[in-house]
Amino acid sequence: MSPRALIAGISVNAIAGCLHFDRPTLVRRLATATLRGRAGHGLRDLAPHMVSQWFKPGQGHHIPPACLFQSLHGHAGVDGQFPFRIVTWDPPGELLPALVAALRHSEGKPFGESGTLIERVEFGEAMRLECSGAPRAVAACEIHLVTPLQVSAGSAWADASCFTLGHLVKAMVNRLNALSLYYGNGQQMDAMPFLADAAMVREVARQLDWVSPRRYSSPQDTSIAMSGVVGVLSVQGLSSLLADLLGAAAIFHLGRHTAEGCGYVLLA
Repeated sequence: MSPRALIAGISVNAIAGCLHFDRPTLVRRLATATLRGRAGHGLRDLAPHMVSQWFKPGQGHHIPPACLFQSLHGHAGVDGQFPFRIVTWDPPGELLPALVAALRHSEGKPFGESGTLIERVEFGEAMRLECSGAPRAVAACEIHLVTPLQVSAGSAWADASCFTLGHLVKAMVNRLNALSLYYGNGQQMDAMPFLADAAMVREVARQLDWVSPRRYSSPQDTSIAMSGVVGVLSVQGLSSLLADLLGAAAIFHLGRHTAEGCGYVLLA
């Protein structure tokens, strides 16, 4: 089965937005974690049933959330605003408007622990994301691990020195299979054809690092590490099958802490 056939069974919606702060503030690369926390507080106030149904479902049962938050900021630094995107895939399509309302409900409230307040929140038009066009092989490309990606390598996590395309491919197949099982038509992909293709791809350069940013969890009253690999993997000979699979990582992310913005991967 192709990734497009599986993704076709998942209803994906997205909206771009922008937080405007009451003062210039430090916007970190994973400010999406703070954004998600702020959205969660608003959702508990306005639509508490959606928290356990879609936002933080099945705790202890490994059910993936039906949403994620992507940073559109492009860099870390002091700024007066934070552009972002919300992507959701709950079958009824009710979560996206609820998250929009939850963030509007956050106007005038703090953003993180810095004392900065959210002055206002602006949103564009909601849209349905579709997989269109035929997949194509890529002679040479760069795989950008934009935010920390944490995937397993046997009994440990794949660090910057041992990380391979195979780790990325296997994790993406697992991610799409899980989303299809809980939110789509239940169809599943076999990882073996993808891994066989990955074995034929030639790595020409790598510039990867292991980073360990942290976020504060108010329910647990502790900081949580969102560690993972970031950087660029340059390859040659990416098949259409793999290009199709990895292209989905720009929508769904992969690995751990995807809802907070980790595992954002782009092909260039």
